[in-house]
Amino acid sequence: MYARQMSPQTAIWVCHPSVLPALLQLSASNVIAWNRDVATAPPATIYGRPLFTSPALGVLGSAGDIIFCDFSMYALALSDPELDATAAESFSDGMITYRLISLCDGRPLVDAVVPSPVGTYDRSYYVVLDA
Repeated sequence: MYARQMSPQTAIWVCHPSVLPALLQLSASNVIAWNRDVATAPPATIYGRPLFTSPALGVLGSAGDIIFCDFSMYALALSDPELDATAAESFSDGMITYRLISLCDGRPLVDAVVPSPVGTYDRSYYVVLDA
């Protein structure tokens, strides 16, 4: 996954919380890859890059249980917020009801996978571990 990342110097690791016990069981021979300080809680690092957890990812053993992505290559677009106020629903209570609407969307800045110049593997800003 590290070799397939287009920008490993800025990417971060994200995994489902169920992956942490498996990472904690890595043997001492993997200490260079997995670095954790047992005196403090995560985030830890994998190959020097931060590791964060998210329950939005797949559980341990499923596709996408750990990803290595560069969020600087992801764009987030927000619409202009729209604020409405009305006293109609709560007129007898003397209250005003407010409604705020703001639409948001996100997408990768680079959708395509970049072929390796050697041709052995493709590279991307978003690398997902298969099951």
